[in-house]
Amino acid sequence: MTPIVTQSPAGRSRGGVLGRVLRRLTTSETALRDESMRTESTAAGCQAIGEAALRRPVKLRGTVHMVTLNPRGVNRWLEAVLSDGSGEVTLIWMGRRVVRGIEAGRRLEVQGVITLYDGRPTIYNPKYSLLPD
Repeated sequence: MTPIVTQSPAGRSRGGVLGRVLRRLTTSETALRDESMRTESTAAGCQAIGEAALRRPVKLRGTVHMVTLNPRGVNRWLEAVLSDGSGEVTLIWMGRRVVRGIEAGRRLEVQGVITLYDGRPTIYNPKYSLLPD
Protein backbone atom coordinates (compact mmCIF):
# COMPACT_ATOMS: atom_id res chain seq x y z
CA MET A 1 0.00 0.00 0.00
CA THR A 2 1.40 3.39 -0.96
CA PRO A 3 1.39 6.02 1.77
CA ILE A 4 -0.68 9.14 1.26
CA VAL A 5 1.40 12.30 1.08
CA THR A 6 -0.31 15.56 1.80
CA GLN A 7 0.82 18.52 -0.30
CA SER A 8 1.06 22.12 0.72
CA PRO A 9 -0.06 24.80 -1.73
CA ALA A 10 3.57 25.25 -2.84
CA GLY A 11 3.74 21.53 -3.74
CA ARG A 12 5.97 20.53 -0.83
CA SER A 13 5.15 17.67 1.52
CA ARG A 14 3.76 18.76 4.88
CA GLY A 15 5.73 17.40 7.78
CA GLY A 16 5.09 17.80 11.42
CA VAL A 17 2.87 15.90 13.77
CA LEU A 18 -0.25 15.89 11.54
CA GLY A 19 1.70 14.49 8.58
CA ARG A 20 3.22 11.71 10.71
CA VAL A 21 -0.15 10.82 12.25
CA LEU A 22 -1.85 10.68 8.83
CA ARG A 23 0.92 8.54 7.45
CA ARG A 24 0.76 6.09 10.37
CA LEU A 25 -3.01 5.79 10.00
CA THR A 26 -2.93 5.16 6.25
CA THR A 27 0.12 2.89 5.96
CA SER A 28 0.07 -0.83 6.73
CA GLU A 29 1.97 -2.15 9.72
CA THR A 30 4.17 -4.27 7.43
CA ALA A 31 5.14 -1.27 5.29
CA LEU A 32 6.00 0.76 8.40
CA ARG A 33 8.11 -2.11 9.80
CA ASP A 34 9.91 -2.55 6.45
CA GLU A 35 10.66 1.18 6.24
CA SER A 36 11.92 1.17 9.82
CA MET A 37 14.26 -1.77 9.06
CA ARG A 38 15.62 -0.05 5.92
CA THR A 39 16.22 3.20 7.83
CA GLU A 40 17.99 1.36 10.67
CA SER A 41 20.14 -0.61 8.20
CA THR A 42 21.22 2.53 6.36
CA ALA A 43 22.02 4.31 9.64
CA ALA A 44 24.22 1.34 10.64
CA GLY A 45 26.18 1.55 7.37
CA CYS A 46 24.54 -1.48 5.76
CA GLN A 47 23.19 -1.86 2.24
CA ALA A 48 19.59 -2.62 1.36
CA ILE A 49 19.23 -6.27 0.34
CA GLY A 50 17.21 -5.31 -2.74
CA GLU A 51 20.03 -3.02 -3.93
CA ALA A 52 23.04 -5.21 -3.10
CA ALA A 53 25.23 -6.17 -6.06
CA LEU A 54 26.17 -9.74 -6.94
CA ARG A 55 29.75 -10.97 -6.43
CA ARG A 56 30.73 -8.01 -4.26
CA PRO A 57 31.33 -7.94 -0.49
CA VAL A 58 28.21 -6.67 1.30
CA LYS A 59 27.09 -5.82 4.81
CA LEU A 60 23.35 -6.41 5.36
CA ARG A 61 20.89 -6.18 8.24
CA GLY A 62 17.47 -7.74 8.58
CA THR A 63 15.18 -10.26 10.20
CA VAL A 64 15.32 -14.03 9.73
CA HIS A 65 11.99 -15.23 8.33
CA MET A 66 12.67 -18.92 7.87
CA VAL A 67 15.28 -21.46 9.00
CA THR A 68 15.58 -24.93 7.45
CA LEU A 69 18.01 -27.84 7.60
CA ASN A 70 18.82 -29.15 4.14
CA PRO A 71 19.59 -32.88 4.41
CA ARG A 72 20.72 -33.44 0.77
CA GLY A 73 23.35 -36.16 0.49
CA VAL A 74 26.20 -36.39 2.94
CA ASN A 75 26.76 -32.64 3.19
CA ARG A 76 24.11 -30.95 5.27
CA TRP A 77 23.65 -27.26 5.65
CA LEU A 78 21.54 -24.77 7.53
CA GLU A 79 19.56 -22.23 5.48
CA ALA A 80 18.03 -19.00 6.73
CA VAL A 81 16.12 -16.36 4.76
CA LEU A 82 17.00 -12.79 5.76
CA SER A 83 14.73 -9.86 4.84
CA ASP A 84 15.03 -6.12 5.36
CA GLY A 85 11.87 -4.90 3.64
CA SER A 86 13.62 -4.23 0.33
CA GLY A 87 14.34 -7.86 -0.54
CA GLU A 88 15.47 -11.25 0.70
CA VAL A 89 18.74 -13.15 0.71
CA THR A 90 19.31 -16.81 1.59
CA LEU A 91 22.09 -17.48 4.08
CA ILE A 92 23.71 -20.94 3.92
CA TRP A 93 26.08 -22.38 6.51
CA MET A 94 27.68 -25.42 4.86
CA GLY A 95 28.25 -28.50 7.01
CA ARG A 96 26.26 -27.08 9.90
CA ARG A 97 23.09 -28.48 11.41
CA VAL A 98 22.74 -25.72 13.97
CA VAL A 99 24.09 -22.19 14.26
CA ARG A 100 23.53 -20.78 17.74
CA GLY A 101 21.13 -17.85 17.84
CA ILE A 102 19.88 -18.31 14.26
CA GLU A 103 16.11 -18.71 14.50
CA ALA A 104 13.01 -17.26 12.87
CA GLY A 105 12.29 -13.73 14.06
CA ARG A 106 15.92 -13.03 15.03
CA ARG A 107 17.57 -9.85 13.77
CA LEU A 108 21.02 -10.23 12.23
CA GLU A 109 23.80 -8.26 10.62
CA VAL A 110 25.69 -10.34 8.05
CA GLN A 111 28.74 -9.89 5.83
CA GLY A 112 29.68 -11.90 2.79
CA VAL A 113 29.52 -12.10 -1.00
CA ILE A 114 26.16 -12.53 -2.71
CA THR A 115 25.91 -15.19 -5.41
CA LEU A 116 22.93 -16.86 -7.08
CA TYR A 117 21.75 -20.33 -6.07
CA ASP A 118 18.62 -21.65 -7.80
CA GLY A 119 18.01 -18.08 -9.01
CA ARG A 120 17.96 -16.65 -5.48
CA PRO A 121 20.49 -14.24 -3.96
CA THR A 122 22.59 -16.33 -1.55
CA ILE A 123 25.50 -15.81 0.83
CA TYR A 124 27.53 -18.89 1.79
CA ASN A 125 29.01 -19.08 5.30
CA PRO A 126 28.37 -15.43 6.15
CA LYS A 127 29.96 -13.67 9.09
CA TYR A 128 27.09 -12.71 11.36
CA SER A 129 26.25 -10.73 14.46
CA LEU A 130 23.10 -11.24 16.50
CA LEU A 131 21.28 -7.94 17.08
CA PRO A 132 19.20 -7.15 20.17
CA ASP A 133 15.45 -7.47 19.74
